[in-house]
Amino acid sequence: MTYFDKPRLVGLAILLALAACDGPVAPADAGPTIARVQPRFEPTADPIDFGAVPFPDDLYLDEDGRVDLGRFPSEDAAFEGFPEEMRIALRDLDGFSANAPVFFWFDANALDPSSLPESPSASTREDSAVYLVDADSASPTAFRRVPVRVHWQAELGQLALRPYEGHPLMPGRRYAAVVTTRVHDDAGEPIGPSPRFLAIRDAQARPTDPVDAAAYDEYTPILSSLAGNGTPRETVAALAVFTVQTVMRDLADARALVWSTEPETVVLDDAISAGEPMDMLLGIPSTDALGLDAPGGVAHRRLGWLIQGRFTSPWLLSDTARVHGRFRRDADGALISTRRDEVYFTLTLPTGAVESVPLVVFQHGLGAERSVMLGVADALAASGYAVLAIDIPYHGMRASLEAHDVRHNYGGGDGPDGFGEVTGSEIYLDYLGVVDTAGEFDAFHPTYPRDALRQSVIDLMAAVRLVREGDWSAVRALPGLEGLSFDDGPLAFIGQSLGGIIGTTLVTTEPEIGAAVLNVTGGDLTALVEGSPAFGPLLLPILLPRIGVDPGGVDPTVYPAIFHPEVALAQTLYDRGDSMAFAPILAAAPRHLLFQMAEHDETVPNSATEALARASGASILDATPVHTDLAMETAPVSENVELASGRFTRGLYRFAPANHGLLLRRNDVQAYEHPPDPPFVRIDPVAIENPIDDAVGQAVHFLDSWRSGNAEIEPVGP
Repeated sequence: MTYFDKPRLVGLAILLALAACDGPVAPADAGPTIARVQPRFEPTADPIDFGAVPFPDDLYLDEDGRVDLGRFPSEDAAFEGFPEEMRIALRDLDGFSANAPVFFWFDANALDPSSLPESPSASTREDSAVYLVDADSASPTAFRRVPVRVHWQAELGQLALRPYEGHPLMPGRRYAAVVTTRVHDDAGEPIGPSPRFLAIRDAQARPTDPVDAAAYDEYTPILSSLAGNGTPRETVAALAVFTVQTVMRDLADARALVWSTEPETVVLDDAISAGEPMDMLLGIPSTDALGLDAPGGVAHRRLGWLIQGRFTSPWLLSDTARVHGRFRRDADGALISTRRDEVYFTLTLPTGAVESVPLVVFQHGLGAERSVMLGVADALAASGYAVLAIDIPYHGMRASLEAHDVRHNYGGGDGPDGFGEVTGSEIYLDYLGVVDTAGEFDAFHPTYPRDALRQSVIDLMAAVRLVREGDWSAVRALPGLEGLSFDDGPLAFIGQSLGGIIGTTLVTTEPEIGAAVLNVTGGDLTALVEGSPAFGPLLLPILLPRIGVDPGGVDPTVYPAIFHPEVALAQTLYDRGDSMAFAPILAAAPRHLLFQMAEHDETVPNSATEALARASGASILDATPVHTDLAMETAPVSENVELASGRFTRGLYRFAPANHGLLLRRNDVQAYEHPPDPPFVRIDPVAIENPIDDAVGQAVHFLDSWRSGNAEIEPVGP
């Protein structure tokens, strides 16, 4: 299928056919010869239908600089009303995706694919037939090429350039995707510009037609700059010039909102001291082994207290609790928050003194709840750390279900223990908005998961402020906790899985965080889901029909979902909640970062983890990258990244054999053939013992060395 009105091209096709009958040699005064194969370029007044010109392109922005699309790709095949709901949400954006492809369209089967770059690295060479380049003259990387994966879908005549894994575009910056006459048609001849693009490209004066004039204004400065950087104007067959949407403003304003109100007062629900009360809550493990699956209970010998409580956080999703929505602004441009939501937390304190305790914020993963922090709390307590964990929206005690806490999760006590019990797919389908029919849009609208992710970040910002300025008097009233206080130095963060996706955004936007362990996590959400045996087969069949794509027509080896234009539009809406869009900003931020990856992870694919680490400025340690061009170093490493603000420690460490439970569970299984790439092949489960001692030990050492003034990532294993 194609995304344009074929009859509009009939006249041009006839003219070209007649011209071809006269032979290839034109009279000297006939103007330039028109190539047989040309990229489509049919701009109209706003709103432009998708595919009339290359996408993305700033021609699709309205006079206010907002994305304004006419007809969507596959609009007739999509769920009724869904494209219009996506159009509404796109109008909130001031640009396009940092991750999604750039598309150009030709006649079906019109190109010789051998004339296209064969690899991402080849796309950055000066002689590459197509390329993507930073077109912002004020950028520190002005006119540096971005490696891309090039995908030619011949039967659709669709050429796509997608930023290579780990190379997201910088939010707020302008880029140009360039198709040159080095691309050859199916007869081996150079392609050329369409007559209309040619007239604009070579115009000596601004056209009088307002639509062409807008294109002239956009392209002319870029064409001049390209010519000065090795691509003569006459070799440009097609061009897409576009601005990447900004991602920081909403969360910066949300943080200001969090810090503008009176400090929160802790509501104390329970305080469990060491000894029999904690044994009743957490069990009595038969060994001191790490992990949530230790026999008899979870390790807690080094915990002095476990505090259960609540605070509130600004709710930006909608006017109603547990109903999805998108962030909104009032007439003055201020974020709208009409209510506050109750956030449940658990705080563990080490044995001994409780004054000036260093604190780690821990964030659970998708479908889990805050008690999983107990998988690492005892090991952190051994180094003197308190650990604070919250339930993010729709999880744990904030689940939409009625009976979500009726028994003890770990120990032998009776009745509720303050931890939610419902986990897994029922929870994460709720979190992602798949089952929300009460919101502004249809269920699983792309803004629902995006802004659930951002609301989670806001709740963590509120937790950080609670540590810094909250009223803990209810806790300090307890015997033995009168002197409770937290170290006033930078906080540490540990995020597992989704907690690392959220955590990447938090660490980018929250200056109180100084070091982070991002465990089995990743970014670039549509690519992550498609590459995940756990999520791809579940979520893509739900999303794709909504946006007009037949799931049966998605072949990961021939036409992957991430190269479908409809999915690219969804990714454009996901970006402001996607860790990958924040990673290039984090790369320049003064933070120490340890990424931990389970080789052949069957939940978050290694491609997503490697990509996020690379985009955040990390090297891979003691291993060779598989999915992107990570720099390689040998552990131990310390202060291996130099930024304007100083030197920082960053690295990705790969653990094997391991799976997604690496940090929290000793016992795991392999359920798919390795590598677990699509199309996924199930096998009889094979037991795996995660190297949890190595992973937790490395994380604790990283934080200990950071607090000592020299953050270090140590090698692990034999």
